[in-house]
Amino acid sequence: MIHVVIYHTKNCMKCMLTAKEFERNSIPVKKILVDPESDWGTQKLEKFKLEGARSFPVVRVYEGENDDGSNPLDIWSDYQLDKIREWVK
Repeated sequence: MIHVVIYHTKNCMKCMLTAKEFERNSIPVKKILVDPESDWGTQKLEKFKLEGARSFPVVRVYEGENDDGSNPLDIWSDYQLDKIREWVK
């Protein structure tokens, strides 16, 4: 079993579609809003840029059903249906 953490921005259609694909396939999704007007959001945006992310959502796939501090099995940004399909099969 896996679970997914999706970092998103307000009213992000690609973020909503990504979450919907996982939820439709009964994969647990944790959605985290990244507000660029907050200190935490600004820090996250900088971290994502350093990791190579250029758009939202930022998706992280983890082993198990909840966060245990482990390293993600996969990370990507933007709406990538091919990556989603890899994990929902």
